[in-house]
Amino acid sequence: MLQNAESDPTKGLEGGDLELGQPVPTSTVTASTFPFLRLPIELRKHIYRHLNPNGTIRIQIPEREQKFMRDDGEPCCPAILRLNRMIYQEAFEEWYSCAIFEVDFSADGMRYLNWVIPLSGTPPSTFRAVRYLRVSTGLTSPPASTVVPEEEHYKTSMVALAKWLSPKEKPNCLQWLHLNLILWTPHFNRTVGKPDEIRKGAVYNLNPLRTIRGLSKVQADITVPPHLGRMLRYSERYYKGVQEHTDITLEFIEEMKAEMVQMPQD
Repeated sequence: MLQNAESDPTKGLEGGDLELGQPVPTSTVTASTFPFLRLPIELRKHIYRHLNPNGTIRIQIPEREQKFMRDDGEPCCPAILRLNRMIYQEAFEEWYSCAIFEVDFSADGMRYLNWVIPLSGTPPSTFRAVRYLRVSTGLTSPPASTVVPEEEHYKTSMVALAKWLSPKEKPNCLQWLHLNLILWTPHFNRTVGKPDEIRKGAVYNLNPLRTIRGLSKVQADITVPPHLGRMLRYSERYYKGVQEHTDITLEFIEEMKAEMVQMPQD
């Protein structure tokens, strides 16, 4: 069941959780009572890497699948985050920095793990620790005159995402951003064969993300809904139209990358 982030029991604490509501542990055992803590920190972190997820973490993870989030097929061990505060703080960064986390947007807000974060709200603090993020969102046309709510929320969602990923008070850890852009049929039909309108659509949907800085990599791909995909097999006009959309949108994203990606220093 999806939960509203406003009820996050870890809000205000360092970290947060992947355990879908488990609070940060408060026990403070010492090395004398817990031999694992006698190991060098480098070795402890190496052990954490073999217990943490490193595959793709999808939205709304069923509990039975939470231990199978490693690309080597080995089970991960969320329980390490509940042992004590010291281990939580040590393992936390590894836990959220090795896997690709997926999010998407709806009229209710951003779906992240088992949370739904309202666009006017604040994500759990774990979101700021994510290093690899894959975002799915739709491409829609800017409203001609009056705001159309079902379309406007897509722009608003990117404004919210940019705000969450560009915090002034505390930098986030994000290094890799992958955009999965869905070419909705109404937007396609309005703009097919109109390159200037396609460009306006790209600016309308994606320009808010230009405020994000310091990334190592930005990638994007464009997908089409199944019914539009079926049309590509029968209509050359549709096929060329989707290709034109893809070329123009990805060209705009290349312009964005010049500002978002931090170039290596000589």
